[in-house]
Amino acid sequence: YNSKLLVRSPEEAIMSTHKTSKMRGKEYDNLRNTTNRIEKIQNVQYASPCIDNYEEIKGLCENWIKTQGLKYVSDRRKADLEYVRFFLKNIDDKRFVSRTVYFNGNLCGLALIEIIRPGFGVYIINKCLNGYSVGGKIYGMSGLSKYLYYKTCKELSEEGINFLNNGSLGIEEGTRRAKMSLHPLETHLESYQIDYGKYCKAYL
Repeated sequence: YNSKLLVRSPEEAIMSTHKTSKMRGKEYDNLRNTTNRIEKIQNVQYASPCIDNYEEIKGLCENWIKTQGLKYVSDRRKADLEYVRFFLKNIDDKRFVSRTVYFNGNLCGLALIEIIRPGFGVYIINKCLNGYSVGGKIYGMSGLSKYLYYKTCKELSEEGINFLNNGSLGIEEGTRRAKMSLHPLETHLESYQIDYGKYCKAYL
């Protein structure tokens, strides 16, 4: 193959769905308090989207990009929307899990998870507006992204998915801190993104 290594991540954060969903122990105090606070609010809804929600999800992705400043460029927006279209078109395929979270009737969070082998999944997208103001309108509330992680872990743990790859810890301090606050396993895996010319891209 005419292949090229594009990205290498030596620190992939792997979450135990069982540990995250049970939230036992002092280390989970923050996540437990955040989750309990949000679940007491009547206007938070965790739901499964359908193809009719595409435009709404597209708006969420665009608003999320706006909150990230110069961290991402238009290529990220294009890739995100390609994933969204693919997942929504394959909504009946159990390998591709799509979940959303609403606050005050507004879509504020999206999780796309691929089950790549029995018992193991990968977050393709997990993004949330945690009380951000976009265009003068406030979306979500603090802690909503952690709540989305908790809800997806709880659901998938009950379905026999034991581990979820939360992506690279990266070098950006805020990202590392946010992912470590979810208490991934101490063992971090390596991952590679490989480009097979113009035909396809694969993740190993």
